[in-house]
Amino acid sequence: MRIASKNTLRFLGLVSLPLVAATVMKAIACLTDLNYATGYFELGVLSTISAYIVAAICIASFSYLFISKGQVPVSKPSGPLSFVPAGLSSVAALFLSAELFSELFGSLSGEEIGISAPLTLALAITSLLAAVAFFLIIYYEHREDTRKAAYGIAAAIFFAAYAAYLYFDNSTPLNSPSKIADQMAYLASAAFFLYETRISLGRSHWRSHTAFGIMAAAVSLYASVPALVVFFAKGILITKSLASTVLVLALGLFALARVILFSTSDVEEEPSTVRTVRILAKNRIEELNAGITHERSRGVAEDGQIGENYEIKIPSENEASSTENKEESAE
Repeated sequence: MRIASKNTLRFLGLVSLPLVAATVMKAIACLTDLNYATGYFELGVLSTISAYIVAAICIASFSYLFISKGQVPVSKPSGPLSFVPAGLSSVAALFLSAELFSELFGSLSGEEIGISAPLTLALAITSLLAAVAFFLIIYYEHREDTRKAAYGIAAAIFFAAYAAYLYFDNSTPLNSPSKIADQMAYLASAAFFLYETRISLGRSHWRSHTAFGIMAAAVSLYASVPALVVFFAKGILITKSLASTVLVLALGLFALARVILFSTSDVEEEPSTVRTVRILAKNRIEELNAGITHERSRGVAEDGQIGENYEIKIPSENEASSTENKEESAE
């Protein structure tokens, strides 16, 4: 049965307009107010307002953990909506890995790099594993898969490690807004991928997955779209590399696609027989816990055996449905 989580879709609609406004404002600021030599904004009015808007979206996304109570999807959470950004992420991760290997080989020739050669090598390898993780998401549609979980953990480690790598990188100013936005995007994507991994391990936490997915999508799109606008409009790269920026964009689209897919997934309908047995068992447990003493006088023996006057009534399907509806209304 195809069900859309109204809470999630409403929340996405609520944050979409502020996110678009913040992204447009930052793009305008990058085109008109950014000093490309220093990496800082001259006035910083639009960039500051847009940063506050995205921060508010992230706080609101985190609050989703406490205000949401949605359905649990059981269908395969894969489809063309996530295939395209997953494929783009896989290709971008491969190019980023090639870039890191290029820096590593350059360091052997005496060129200066941001971190040590062994750490650069480890980062390049985990980037390859991240590319494989996105490929597995496309190839294996099963929700629970240990291979996807293993490579998913490697991808989360790579995103967090690459955020640290950007901090020590000397090609962009230390505290430039573009660098900070990229770092936040990679860290948010790392947190989101941890919950993607929980799905592959069969230990999903849907509200956290949705909250961090919206957060990762918002920060990633805010960081990447203005950088790409500047690159195509003026031919100037304000981030570490084009591959890194494309990967951030793909991560944002991927997180958004996954949130939307899980918001419109199938929900398993419980068979009427199972529902009847469950309600019967719950009623029986309540009777036993309440310690109803008058049942003993009506036929229950002292040794605990049920006498002939004791009767358990099996609720009909209509009665079971009515009881279940009352329970859901009470919740």
